[in-house]
Amino acid sequence: MELVSWLLKSVWESSEDVYLIGAQHFDLSILEVREKIAEISKMQDVIARDLWDSTFGAHAQVIDLQTGTSYAKQVGTMLLMASLSTAVNSVKGLSEAELMQYLIDPLHQASDFRPAYEELNKSAWYLHQTQEGRSYFDHQENLTKKLQGYAEKAPGNQVDKLIRETLEGMYKPTTKEAYGKVLPLPDMDEADAALKTGRALLIISPDGKVPPGVVQNFYTNLLNKNNMLVLTGEKSSMANIEKAARHVYATLKS
Repeated sequence: MELVSWLLKSVWESSEDVYLIGAQHFDLSILEVREKIAEISKMQDVIARDLWDSTFGAHAQVIDLQTGTSYAKQVGTMLLMASLSTAVNSVKGLSEAELMQYLIDPLHQASDFRPAYEELNKSAWYLHQTQEGRSYFDHQENLTKKLQGYAEKAPGNQVDKLIRETLEGMYKPTTKEAYGKVLPLPDMDEADAALKTGRALLIISPDGKVPPGVVQNFYTNLLNKNNMLVLTGEKSSMANIEKAARHVYATLKS
């Protein structure tokens, strides 16, 4: 009865039109509602990281801010409420079909909620799936969080090594008509030695200048200028490459 009273309070204070009241309408921004659900579930960290945070940094909030909807919030709240049972051998969570069945109302179809459900599955730290495909929240972090942790802690030298190996494989010379060797993110002394004996492609990290400053200085004092080819790019792209390399490293480590 107490939970129902908090649900009714959530709906009463909501600015949205609610036609069919359901568990998705619990408003976690209301302190009393949030505390009561956290008391039952012991999932304070789950709520703060995946569903509601005062700084709007929880994963469901970020998704909704990007789409201008409240669908991720409703999906997450419904799944949280379906994960509260503490009974032995209880069935926790909901299948996608069950979830959509509970969420739809006269104004919203399953197709409205499905993208938010998919995005939350990708980004949430505490959302799990059973072998039967039921999604539920748990205190334990999921693989997404573990991979993110590995990526953030990846040693810089290992990330650089992975980037170099990938670039070397991508631009490996085949006919050797344009260049005979590729030097990804090279030390310039190494580049100088290679260019004395043949043509080489230097893949240089961008610095916002065209050409990059290190290339301009190096080229000025280079004797065999025709032996050098340079590949660079946008500075923002290099940041994306490093981020991708960290995720690859995390996947390999796991």
